[in-house]
Amino acid sequence: MMGELEVKNMDMKPGSTLKITGRIADGADGFVINLGQGTDKLNLHFNPRFSESTIVCNSLDGSNWGQEQREDHLCFSPGSEVKGLLPP
Repeated sequence: MMGELEVKNMDMKPGSTLKITGRIADGADGFVINLGQGTDKLNLHFNPRFSESTIVCNSLDGSNWGQEQREDHLCFSPGSEVKGLLPP
């Protein structure tokens, strides 16, 4: 189960910081934050996956995914509150 929130036409410039605050739903499998110019051009795909106990980061250009980066230190959990910054 994943919730979805979409923000369009957000004008982020180099050096900007995005602050995210929220609560992860009880029973969630994970969540995704995508930043980019559209669904086929993502500069950042941030995807904590609770079932795998990992955070996956990637980028997408057209139909080509970049090299996946995985971090096995999962600092999120279902039902928890999250506050964080995505640095420039």
